[in-house]
Amino acid sequence: MATHPTIAKFRRYLVSEKRASDLTVKGYLRDLGTLVTHFERRGEPFSPGAVDRSAMRRYLASLHRDGLAASTVGRRLAAVRAYFRYLVRLGVVEHDPTVHVPSPKTGKKAPRFLS
Repeated sequence: MATHPTIAKFRRYLVSEKRASDLTVKGYLRDLGTLVTHFERRGEPFSPGAVDRSAMRRYLASLHRDGLAASTVGRRLAAVRAYFRYLVRLGVVEHDPTVHVPSPKTGKKAPRFLS
C-alpha cells in the first residue's frame, strides 16, 4: 500500500472532509499505490514534487502496456488528479502535473433493446 506521508494525509482528507465511502477511499489508495509502485520499479523514490507531466504520461503508458482497460486507466488517473489537486491546495506542490494530461477515451457500447 502507498506509504508516502502525503498519501496518509490525503486519506484523512477523503474520510473526514469529503466523507468518501470506505470503498472509495480503498480504491483511491490502491490507485495511488500503483503510482508509487511505478516510480519504485523505475528505481526512483516517490516524491510528489518530482512528478511532472512527462512522468505522468510514462505512468499512463505503462498502464496501457500492462493491458489495462481504458476505464481502469481513467479511474486511476482520476484518483491521481484528486491527490494532486489536494496537494496544490495544501501548497505541497506548486503545479498539478495532471492538468494537461488527457483522460483515455472509452469505447461506447451500443444500447441493448428490450424485446
